[in-house]
Amino acid sequence: MTSSKTSRYTPTFLTSNLFSSLQSTHPNTRLFRKINTSVHNYLHLLGWVEAMLGKLSWRSVVVVLLAAFAGYYGGMNARQRRGAAIRKLDCDRQAYFDALGNLNASRLSKSLLQEKLLHLQGRALVIGKGLLEHQVAARSAAPSAHKSETQDLWKISIPLYVLNSKVPCWDEVSTSNRELPIYLFVAGVEGAGHHALETVWQSLKQFYDLHVVTYNPGLHAFAKDREVDRAYQFPTPDFSQYQQQFVKLFQKPNVKGKQLVIDARNSYPEGFGVGALAHPDLVFLSQMDDVIFDLRVLVLWRDPVDCVMSAVRRFRVKEFQYKIPQFQARVVQESLSIINNALHVLPCGKTMVLNYDHFIEAPHAVSLDLAQLIGVQKYHLDQCFTELRKPSPKVYTPDEQAERSELRMFFRNQSILWPLLQNPSRLPRVNVNRPPINPLTQPAELQLKELLNTQEGDSKYLQINIFLHLGFNNVRFIIEMGLLMADALDRMLLVPSNLRMRHCIDESLCSKSSCIFRHDKHWWCPISLFLDANALKQHRAYIVDDVKDFVSKKPTKFIKDAFAKVYSKDSVWLQSLPSYLELCKSDKNRPYFKYYRYHLGCELSYFSIEPHQARCTSTSLHSFSDEFRASEQVLHLDGTPHYIGLTPYFWHTLDEAQEISWIWDDAVINESATIKLARIIARLLIQNTSQKSFICLHLRRGDFVDAGWLGNAADLDYVRAKVSDIMQPGEALYLATDESDRSKLSGLLGLGAQLWEDVLSLLKQSEAELPTMIGFEDYVGVIEQHICGLARRFIGSKCSSFTGGILNIRRRSLGETEYLYF
Repeated sequence: MTSSKTSRYTPTFLTSNLFSSLQSTHPNTRLFRKINTSVHNYLHLLGWVEAMLGKLSWRSVVVVLLAAFAGYYGGMNARQRRGAAIRKLDCDRQAYFDALGNLNASRLSKSLLQEKLLHLQGRALVIGKGLLEHQVAARSAAPSAHKSETQDLWKISIPLYVLNSKVPCWDEVSTSNRELPIYLFVAGVEGAGHHALETVWQSLKQFYDLHVVTYNPGLHAFAKDREVDRAYQFPTPDFSQYQQQFVKLFQKPNVKGKQLVIDARNSYPEGFGVGALAHPDLVFLSQMDDVIFDLRVLVLWRDPVDCVMSAVRRFRVKEFQYKIPQFQARVVQESLSIINNALHVLPCGKTMVLNYDHFIEAPHAVSLDLAQLIGVQKYHLDQCFTELRKPSPKVYTPDEQAERSELRMFFRNQSILWPLLQNPSRLPRVNVNRPPINPLTQPAELQLKELLNTQEGDSKYLQINIFLHLGFNNVRFIIEMGLLMADALDRMLLVPSNLRMRHCIDESLCSKSSCIFRHDKHWWCPISLFLDANALKQHRAYIVDDVKDFVSKKPTKFIKDAFAKVYSKDSVWLQSLPSYLELCKSDKNRPYFKYYRYHLGCELSYFSIEPHQARCTSTSLHSFSDEFRASEQVLHLDGTPHYIGLTPYFWHTLDEAQEISWIWDDAVINESATIKLARIIARLLIQNTSQKSFICLHLRRGDFVDAGWLGNAADLDYVRAKVSDIMQPGEALYLATDESDRSKLSGLLGLGAQLWEDVLSLLKQSEAELPTMIGFEDYVGVIEQHICGLARRFIGSKCSSFTGGILNIRRRSLGETEYLYF
């Protein structure tokens, strides 16, 4: 009876009856059909559960329920513990970020204190120089029976307001007599890398007429050759005798007439057995700058422990057994101190500290500054690193490890004696007001380039659309991208000989210039007045008067809309594809590959090279050099050749990406007259300021106002407040802007801002020779860019190619890789 009643009210029985009633009510609806399937599955499951329960005793059911309850309770506890752990992790993360914020604040405070200290040091040197000049003047004016005391007055090369690395050197500090030969002195302790760099100097001989001085202690007025290794060696304290040695050097038949002399291997100290006294004299050398030669100093810096061990390994021979690591450590300590203390008397902007380990690892990363220091083109220098080799890894015994640890502790404690060598960023950036020396005309590659610019022959050319109606900075960028493509295709880029001017701002000056007013009612000016034509010709540019007429006479391959695929977001174009990438295109797994590209930004600046990843497929990966290979004499790639933020192709190695920078660093450079005039204006800006520095603001208005692209810069009161925060007391402000309504700039003018018309009146008062080209707005813009390149700080306009031009100037001269904008 009980069993029958129980079976009647089972879940299966109840669900079955409920389903039957639903079926009679909604027999054919779509909803019912879905319910039908679900209920049948549910009934099947319930039947299986009932069958299993029927086989279990009530005790088993109780055990199962207790186990289920225990599992449920345990799960609840686990979830609670997990929640507590998550909350604790959040608290720890917040504490970490708070600590990180405090650390960053401390670092910022330390940086500000260091900058203030450098400023105070600079002021101290200003006062010191004033006292020294006062003493010299007093001695000169006072009657004296001993003329010899005052006849040799020392030049003072101390960089004053330029000690802070953010301030570039000025002409009066970094002068370079262009008629004198460049003398590059490579300073550094024994074992710092002189021999490794000698391979670079020897390679430069294929491009330049230069002389390399190897080991020659007699040059620095030491004893006779048979005594050069004696421990008592020292350079003469007689400046006249020291100077006479260099006069003799530059009169030798194999040296006389050379544009560049590199003193490559006279280290600190010189010779096998000498002590710390036997070294060249940087103070004496600085006094011969602009007298006998144009002095440049390259200081090699290497881990002092490695220098010690290298010198001991090579020089502890014969009777020089006393050159044990402890002895050599003291020699290195004194040598580093001497070099460091002499840095501030060297010509400003003509000194560079080169980290040997970093240089061997990535020589192209510093080749821009190094080329400027040496006085050669970066394009040539980059080809001279092939013989550089990383030092082979060494295995040290436990005793040697202990000895190295002892030396490392010694140098760590002594490093306070050479702060500038430890942190060379405190030194002014290399900034030489002299163009590179002339290369030889004999090397095959230079002969070829000269031939291509004088005879057509079988040369191949690349034609792209250089949109001359655009502003100069956009035209410059198109030419740079054109040279980039020409290099990949092994062709010469056709460049028009004249540029169209957008505005003439002084008709009287424009009419006196060498520009032509054509029938299209625009002025056309020679490109050589804006860009260095010789640099262009040496780097794959072929300048012609009429590109269309030149091309019409030659077999031409025309590719319509060539850049639609090149700048497609679905593809990656590399200069060329190495074999492993060719193979990976057929890999069905579509693996990722790494490539490198310049991060140009919307300002078109070459600040950084960034790694990227993409999938390797036959449809997305392309070789620029293979895709556009053509046998015709002229290849015309139609379409828009430039794209904001991108180059036409990328590179599969970092070295390849770095090497191509010769295009914007060596090939496309402004004509020297614009740079010279900018330097004159920079001096006029600071002549009556106490700070002897200025900041520059580029404020783009015009079409940016209408387009709504100004951002925070639309609020000129906000701009004024920010500029005021950045300016230092007694500092000048230059404002480069296209705003024609001067009243709108009243806030910035209240800060003392000077515009082009203001400095133009200063130029006229100074009786400086003014080029007629300043009648054109585009030419004035180039000058303003170089003015901003000389400023202590620069504030730009976001996404302006004019700002981008300034950024590239400051990257080359100051090493800046970031900028301020509103």
